[in-house]
Amino acid sequence: METGAAPRNLIADLAGFGAGDLVLSEVFLQDDQGRCATAFDCGEDLTLTIRARAARAVLKPNLGFSLVRGDGELVFAISTLNLGLTLPDLGAGEDTAARIRVTLALAPDSYFLTVAAGDTDRSPSGDSGVFHDTRERLGPVVVRPNAASARFDGIIDLPLAVRLHRVARDSAEAVAD
Repeated sequence: METGAAPRNLIADLAGFGAGDLVLSEVFLQDDQGRCATAFDCGEDLTLTIRARAARAVLKPNLGFSLVRGDGELVFAISTLNLGLTLPDLGAGEDTAARIRVTLALAPDSYFLTVAAGDTDRSPSGDSGVFHDTRERLGPVVVRPNAASARFDGIIDLPLAVRLHRVARDSAEAVAD
């Protein structure tokens, strides 16, 4: 799909798997201009909108996605739970949605999305739960090289803050600047 094409629900005709209490209904990808897109420059923002409907009551719903390289290597995963966001409990027939924006600081390559809806209510530890609906290998999402961004080695570029200090010649301690 070319950037700027009409919005397309990525899961319109795909069956998922899971417990079935919370069912994915729509998944949309957009670029940083709000246009439907599946190809992005390295360093560009990707916005993923995920909508789901409760078939039965769902406590502590959780929506998320992962990016997987073509060889199956998981390179990134995030969910509303990981972000510290609490979605409202749902009654049967109620909808919930999340819009997640990430900067694609990934090596240029083709990736696939896995999108999931679940809950954390049934987990004794509260850090996992039940997957109600999962859709795998959506895409591909293409990350293109970007001449304006710095080249990096590896799969993903993690945010990093560096402070430089002078170190006294005969000491292991930094000298304040």
